Amino acid sequence: MQRTIYDIDVDIRNLNHAIKHHYEWSNRLLEISLFGGDFDKSLEDKNSHGYCDFGKWIDAALIKYDFNENDLLRISDSHIKMHQTVRDIIAAIKVNAFTHSQLKEYFYKQKNFLDAVDAYKSRLLANRSAYDALTELPMRNKLINDFPRLQARCAQSDKDLYLIIMDVDHFKCVNDRYGHNGGDTVLKGLANLLLGAMRKDEKCYRYGGEEFVILVEGENLYAIKKIIERLMIKIRGETFFYEDNIINITVTFGISPAKKDCSLEDIIAFADKAMYHGKQHGRDVCMLNHNDEIGILYK
Repeated sequence: MQRTIYDIDVDIRNLNHAIKHHYEWSNRLLEISLFGGDFDKSLEDKNSHGYCDFGKWIDAALIKYDFNENDLLRISDSHIKMHQTVRDIIAAIKVNAFTHSQLKEYFYKQKNFLDAVDAYKSRLLANRSAYDALTELPMRNKLINDFPRLQARCAQSDKDLYLIIMDVDHFKCVNDRYGHNGGDTVLKGLANLLLGAMRKDEKCYRYGGEEFVILVEGENLYAIKKIIERLMIKIRGETFFYEDNIINITVTFGISPAKKDCSLEDIIAFADKAMYHGKQHGRDVCMLNHNDEIGILYK
């Protein structure tokens, strides 16, 4: 499932709650150290990093993303090291042997931890800004960043990467007839349809205006054709509602294989050429550009 702007908002909200819990944990440590009291499991246990609320958040986040987020792994590592330093401090306090160097070590470990948290939060905010406010799809900059990673991954596997560009047919007529609010309703509805249709190896972007780009990792051209068929059937069968109006649309697709020796700009140009060929020959069709030879993939 493609990550959405909603997913990022949830991650930011959960991270903010986790940070709040960390400061509450730090305040409890300071209070007990100064005025006495019992150190609980989140402070003293050998696995204290797993008992504190922040630790529970980071463990859940790592599971959610299959331990593949380097920023989260850095947070987890620095969080564990900070807790180890706190356990050393508590042990020293109990025998009245706490030293200034131990305090400095704690400050250093906490700084590393907070720096890792800040870096992750900054990345989340940057990712959120890469999403379109209307459609909630990632925009062109996210496509530019994702493309080389997906291209490299396909080069190391048995799959090929394909780029699909799609354009809403006669979209100017939609705007002229229903106004830009009506056009926006269609674009948002289409984006929701695409998001719901995306599978694990498919990523969709708003490229600009009424154009969308989809990156697909497929085993062969037949598999790509089945994806196109699935999307076109969904779009043809979808009805959009604006005020008292019923709006139906079609789209034209252009597709090109993303060869490892081609740039993103070149591949977009190949797919765009195929798409415009389809526009000139009836629309509501998918055209394939392979080695600059254009033919029908699905209609």
